[in-house]
Amino acid sequence: MIRAVKHIIRSFWNRITSFGAEIRLLRKSPTLKLGDRVLASQCEFGERVYLASGTVAKNTRLGDFSYCGEGVKLANVSIGRFTCIGPGVTIGLGGHPLKNFASIHPAFYSTAAQVGKTFTKEQHYQESPPPTHIGNDVWIGAGVIIPGGVSVGDGAVVASGAVVVKDVLPYEIVGGVPAKRIKMRFDADTVKSLLKVKWWDWPLEKIERQAAQFLNVKEFIKQ
Repeated sequence: MIRAVKHIIRSFWNRITSFGAEIRLLRKSPTLKLGDRVLASQCEFGERVYLASGTVAKNTRLGDFSYCGEGVKLANVSIGRFTCIGPGVTIGLGGHPLKNFASIHPAFYSTAAQVGKTFTKEQHYQESPPPTHIGNDVWIGAGVIIPGGVSVGDGAVVASGAVVVKDVLPYEIVGGVPAKRIKMRFDADTVKSLLKVKWWDWPLEKIERQAAQFLNVKEFIKQ
């Protein structure tokens, strides 16, 4: 009975804390759209960003018009403009030592005491994820895992369920575990033209004015 009451109180307190954090986010970024139970710390958001329910972000930047689906986890990530991140995506994972150390368990190399106990007084391994860069106009499908330390180029597509462990080129489509090239979105000349145009850096007024041309890439690059 006491345990149940403590659980209810803890849940209620967490909800109040989360609500307060959401208010602070909206004050800082008025055009930010939030789902339920969104947690964000040390983050920067551009205009018209959407974070769906259950999004957790730390030390992350999302550019204008980018969005995250439900249950996305982001850590130490820079994300460009007009990028779409599907539900259940994880970018930025803590690491474990695979060489030299006799054990992968953090109790032997971390002072964080993840399980409430540590055997070391000094930090012997960098656990936080290395920086990850996600470009502009990128689509990352549902359930993708990007451990960290890679770059996903402008216009790239990562298929659902992929695990990305190396850089993805601009306008490259990758998938699988580990992720490998499926094909390029466009031919080399079209890719070159799009990277030269960099439409995601245009003023919003220009994008609105030429929005209809986005429906046909061949016509778009002729302008």
